[in-house]
Amino acid sequence: MKSLTIIICIFSYVSIIANTSLIKLKANHLFEITQTEKKLIATYDSFDGETFNFIGIDSYGEEFFFVVENINDTILSEFDLKSDSLNGVKFEIHYTESKGDDSGNTQITITKLIKS
Repeated sequence: MKSLTIIICIFSYVSIIANTSLIKLKANHLFEITQTEKKLIATYDSFDGETFNFIGIDSYGEEFFFVVENINDTILSEFDLKSDSLNGVKFEIHYTESKGDDSGNTQITITKLIKS
């Protein structure tokens, strides 16, 4: 009877470890999915001191605002987005979205800009 109890304990322990590893694998997979790069075409509007503001047109012809706090440093060295010189310029924007802080806000980071 003792050996049966030991076997059950070992089996339970192995099952718990296997399930924990599987949960971590699924969590990493979901994180990778949220980091997929997306693209859009939008016109640069302004920098307000904290955010970079773009205006795009959706599939219904309606304007929408695309507001970004994070832009890759190499992009900022190539395009002077903090000045007014690029206001009104159309860009193809490559970006990633990820879950930001604990409030659940989505954080957008521009990874590449191409003048259209």
